[in-house]
Amino acid sequence: RPGGAAEAGAGGRVRDGEATPKGAPLVGGDDRPLPVIGRGDRVDVHPQLGWRLLDYRTGDKVKKPELSHRRGDRWIDLQLPLYALLAPGLGVDGSLADGRLALGYLALPASAEPETLLLASWEPEQLEDAYSAARQVVRAIRAGQLFELGDDPPRDPQIAAIAGLGLLGAEADEEDEA
Repeated sequence: RPGGAAEAGAGGRVRDGEATPKGAPLVGGDDRPLPVIGRGDRVDVHPQLGWRLLDYRTGDKVKKPELSHRRGDRWIDLQLPLYALLAPGLGVDGSLADGRLALGYLALPASAEPETLLLASWEPEQLEDAYSAARQVVRAIRAGQLFELGDDPPRDPQIAAIAGLGLLGAEADEEDEA
């Protein structure tokens, strides 16, 4: 699949990098929604293809968005679907519904291989399911159920610290014990 450079050569351009949207869309949690605050790595625009909200991924084995965001029928990552909610605040005048907005990764390999554009191909029903999952997260946060570590605890040291791993009184990771 062609990367961002190939689309740029065909009339596309990088419109923003690390752009902060104006305003914060709300994700409902019944009567107490929460704002979605964040920024994407890159916003591209192309006269024929429309808008791309992209997250950079590094390494030679980048998973497609469908594989990194879902496990079976369950959403395990809501990052890219939530990017679509940020789009209007970034000045994006396309939408997923009209086909003028795509979400995805720009894979930047460690090797000399060219970058690869990996666009998500979720159906509208799947995205609505993602927004339903986001609403469930809001309800859980409001109820004080902040997170569940699940079967795959975080490896990132900052996220692990937020989750209480590696702190005094927490279970030591098997690698830490060695």
